[in-house]
Amino acid sequence: MIKENLLMFLSTKPNRWHLEKPWSRDGFTYATNGHIIVRVSALADIPDDDQSPNAKEIFDKAPIPTAWLPIPNDLPERDIKICDSCGGVGKLWIKENKQWEE
Repeated sequence: MIKENLLMFLSTKPNRWHLEKPWSRDGFTYATNGHIIVRVSALADIPDDDQSPNAKEIFDKAPIPTAWLPIPNDLPERDIKICDSCGGVGKLWIKENKQWEE
């Protein structure tokens, strides 16, 4: 059941193909859509991936919460607009320089 729960945190955007599946590293399994990241104890059926980002640092640097609060049910809808130039990635391929630029 945990693996199925991780699926809701994965990206479904075509320009975020590298975030379409969970990965394991350093004893944890991670899932992210690029905005929210979650981790659970390593799942045996999701292999360790030493090429994946070192997401452990994100959690190591985060403050430990002193209280847990419920997520409100009445959050407002957001009007999300995707950039026409980069498609929401935040970087463009510059042909002349043959590199990505922000």
